[in-house]
Amino acid sequence: MTKTIGILLLTCTVALQAQQTRDNTARPDNVPASAMGTAVLAGIIRNDEGAPVRAAIVTLAGGDLAASRAVVTDDDGRFAFERLPAGRFTLSAKKAAYVTMAYGATRPGRAGTAVAVAAGQRVDVALTLPRGGIITGRVVDASTGAPVPDVGVLATRTDVAESTAGSPFVALPVTDDRGVFRLFGLTPGDYVIAAVPQQLVTGDVDTRAESDVDAIFAALQQRPRNAGTTTKPAAPPIASKPHTAGYAAIYYPGTATRADAVHIHVAAGEERQGIDIAMSIVRTATIEGVVSAPQGSLPPLSMVITSDEPSRGAVLFSVSSPVLMPPGPDGRFRYTNVPPGRYTITARAGAASGRIGGPGPRPATADQMTVPDVQWAATTVAVDGEDVTGLALVLQPALKMTGRMITDEPSPQAVPNATGARVMIVREGMGGSSAINGTVMGLVPVPPAQIREDGTFEIGGVLPGTYRLNVTPPSGMWLRAAIVGGRDVLDYPLTFTDVDRPGATLIFSDRHASLWGTLQDTTGRPVSDLTVVVVPADSALWRPDSRRVRTARPATDGAFTFADIVPGDYLLAALTDFDPDDLRSDTGVVDSAFAQQLVAASIKVTVGDGEQKRQDVRVGR
Repeated sequence: MTKTIGILLLTCTVALQAQQTRDNTARPDNVPASAMGTAVLAGIIRNDEGAPVRAAIVTLAGGDLAASRAVVTDDDGRFAFERLPAGRFTLSAKKAAYVTMAYGATRPGRAGTAVAVAAGQRVDVALTLPRGGIITGRVVDASTGAPVPDVGVLATRTDVAESTAGSPFVALPVTDDRGVFRLFGLTPGDYVIAAVPQQLVTGDVDTRAESDVDAIFAALQQRPRNAGTTTKPAAPPIASKPHTAGYAAIYYPGTATRADAVHIHVAAGEERQGIDIAMSIVRTATIEGVVSAPQGSLPPLSMVITSDEPSRGAVLFSVSSPVLMPPGPDGRFRYTNVPPGRYTITARAGAASGRIGGPGPRPATADQMTVPDVQWAATTVAVDGEDVTGLALVLQPALKMTGRMITDEPSPQAVPNATGARVMIVREGMGGSSAINGTVMGLVPVPPAQIREDGTFEIGGVLPGTYRLNVTPPSGMWLRAAIVGGRDVLDYPLTFTDVDRPGATLIFSDRHASLWGTLQDTTGRPVSDLTVVVVPADSALWRPDSRRVRTARPATDGAFTFADIVPGDYLLAALTDFDPDDLRSDTGVVDSAFAQQLVAASIKVTVGDGEQKRQDVRVGR
């Protein structure tokens, strides 16, 4: 974090001069494109050594194109998109072993610069495609040192938030006959590496203490060698009960716990060798328990088991022959071959009935609508190779959130065509899930809201946790605020503890505010190699996932736009590079030094309801 802030502070000292005007005329990007395209956007793709990159895939999007277009570079790294309408377009290029880059981006993963093209114009650009990082090593047996083939190796980014970076996982290569793996084309950053074994055996694998094995061999050696004897040898003394075992996911350099893994930093084009992982059989355990209901009779159950380790979902239960027995009619459940770790086991009973709210021809009336009647129970267990038995889960009613959808008119009214909206809450850290024998591995999504014709809604089947609101508004409208418990949960987390959350108010508007302008140097020439940042004037709202923290890369003509911006007071600045995560220090709070520099180098801008606010910015270079 310190290195990133250092870069930002260097650019925050650039002098900014404001030309602040009101302009409600059409923005440049609202000019309709020519029906018959006559423009050409061409260029060349080079690597970071300046050599042309052949057979790279270049993708163009934006403007009035109905769909993106793609071409492949020739032997000289050149490409061309012809017969384009006038407009602003984004370009990106990719090729195996290289890092995907957007034109104008300051580094991988950052937004690029849109290219402004006029009718009949030919624009030529150049894009550098850096080589990706490489991590290579071997997977060997910890006891013998022999190579372990056919083992998947998973790389996970640790320096980016999963919610903002898309999938943080790199595809699984498989070790060859030498146990060698090679991850290539990696985006620069920090990774943890895990060896994820295939299902090597079926059924349970028992392990015994070394003393027990010695006793068994000693007893066998004492057997009479006379084939005619009828004397039965005494059974060897067994001191301990056998344990099940299996191959679990192992993180570099040789730990089953992700928190203890060594982080590996890789730069663009860098090859990190010798990342060897020693795999060993680990003791697995059995988890047993029973689910009960206060009313006595037990409804049909579904079970959910979730690893409490971050990003463990992709490698959960990577052991030989995991067995997830479905819960019986008496509520008893049993899981075997569970690897070490911390797990949350959740029982659910009941499901949604009736029509799920959302777009459709038959909106639910108050009489027709039903909400999920869900019960739940949960417990957390730590597994370290010893069996866990006697778990008791008692069902209790799940939580609900109720509310209404209104407009932001001076006199609030019900939202027209309210049933055309879709309202959901999504659990933080929600990833994929799979089901085996009635047990789900991962997190179960909450059903969408049931929406009535009058705009009132109800979400049922909610379990305690932190959620984010996901709303698709009715046509032509946008969600301005979502007030729950006196807070706008579009700016703050939505947390459920052990009580329902009634009285939610979703406020929609058909007045679309925006902030736009041009970025220029002191001579009036357009600037496109900086990032325009807008943050709330109130630093309490500086959150990495906030809808009020926005970034834009100016197009080649210097134009930038922030559409559907929430009315209020903002700070506008131009930086060489920026990511919303930069707003937080390692302690999770606003970095005060960075905040002071950002405020000092910013222009204060106020955007009103439905206002199309123009704010031109000049930077001294």
